[in-house]
Amino acid sequence: MKQALELLVPKVEGNLEERFKCHLIRGRAFEQLSMPKEAESDLKEAVMLRPEDLGVYEELLLVQAQRKGQGRRKETPVNLLM
Repeated sequence: MKQALELLVPKVEGNLEERFKCHLIRGRAFEQLSMPKEAESDLKEAVMLRPEDLGVYEELLLVQAQRKGQGRRKETPVNLLM
């Protein structure tokens, strides 16, 4: 995904949606890999790119709560297989 983000330079309005999607997908992947620090970083970037998307903001809050040991990890099909 890093290569995809590098292709979206310069950061302009015309590629905002693609940059948002890249950060969101990578943030979710980091969360699934139990890498909350990295997930938080990408989800923060996604929220900055599209602040009106409350669903992504909620995901960020969940990851931040997990990092502080306050949240419960939501179960997804990937988590149930492990």
